[in-house]
Amino acid sequence: MSDDELVLRWPHQKSLSPTSLKTYSQCAYRIRLQYVDEIPRPDIFVPFFAIGNATHSALGTIAQQMKLGVPTIGEKEIRMLCSFHMPMHHYPSEEAWEAEVQKVLRWVDTGKRYLQRLQVEEWLLIEHWEAREIPLLPTKARYKLGAKPDLVVRRRDEEGEPLIHIIDYKTGQVREEPDVPVIQRFALRPLLQEWTGDASAANVRFTWIWLDENYPRDVDVSVEHCNHAWPEIMAQMESLVSEAIFAPTPGWYCRYCPYYQNYCTEEIPPQLD
Repeated sequence: MSDDELVLRWPHQKSLSPTSLKTYSQCAYRIRLQYVDEIPRPDIFVPFFAIGNATHSALGTIAQQMKLGVPTIGEKEIRMLCSFHMPMHHYPSEEAWEAEVQKVLRWVDTGKRYLQRLQVEEWLLIEHWEAREIPLLPTKARYKLGAKPDLVVRRRDEEGEPLIHIIDYKTGQVREEPDVPVIQRFALRPLLQEWTGDASAANVRFTWIWLDENYPRDVDVSVEHCNHAWPEIMAQMESLVSEAIFAPTPGWYCRYCPYYQNYCTEEIPPQLD
């Protein structure tokens, strides 16, 4: 395909991210509605997302307080965050709301205890978006690829070597997304250079923490690991920015799509009702 035949449809001002690539793999039509047509998302309350947002908000606050060396928030403050992210009127009863709050309290406690064990030397980033330019397709069109790590710290590994540690809290099921650690290292490269003096040689670890199972999963995000995964990530990005059909893809993820029954043109399969 020549450069003249390529039609770039993804808005250049919209950064690519692990989330947009994941959404595209689930349903290209949702990507079109959200990023290309920029149709506002209907205001739909999704309990699964609400408890996740409350948990991330609490753990982000706790990390900031640990960085400052001040006492961390307790149950009272976490409940206030729950009231904001999970308004009680969305639940069938006070008992149902309380059951979800108890999940958040347990997840936050799991995340906090994990952070306390790390022996952090420096708190580098807390929920901070980072992006870098990346040329795609034969046209070498300039896009941006970014990520927002939950937490990045400097500490020592088990051998006492300097380590840049990226941490991602997960409130859902154990389901790894192999492109996430690689994209996060790509997005953080200028800062890795600043932090270590040699971004290519930086010792970088990525950890998912599945809070419900209290299960951390470490990935050594070496340059070799990234080089192995990069061709598939590039293929995903190039497919997304050159997408022309944007076909709806009914499936399991429809139950979490805010556009279903508002703008979606497809029927959800009966087993998802």
